[in-house]
Amino acid sequence: GHPPGYPLFCIVAKLFASVAHFGSVAFRMNLSMAFVGAGASAFLYLTAFHVINCRSSAVLAAGLFALNPIVWTYSSHAEVFPLNNFLVCILLYL
Repeated sequence: GHPPGYPLFCIVAKLFASVAHFGSVAFRMNLSMAFVGAGASAFLYLTAFHVINCRSSAVLAAGLFALNPIVWTYSSHAEVFPLNNFLVCILLYL
């Protein structure tokens, strides 16, 4: 089987690969997941700031999330997990 977000992952990666016209397709897909991972960290920052109303603690929370070895590894190559993290962080923010 495949993770449930796989069709959305394919759509997002294809859109990013068709918009960015540099490097190989594999490089563009990896770069798209790096952007998605960064977006997840940004939404986690917004969520933490909204909940605790402390900018430094929100930066710490987002930084610890972004620099987590598992999150960092999956955000540096084409996998569905950064997209899942991004969607979950958006849901938390809402």
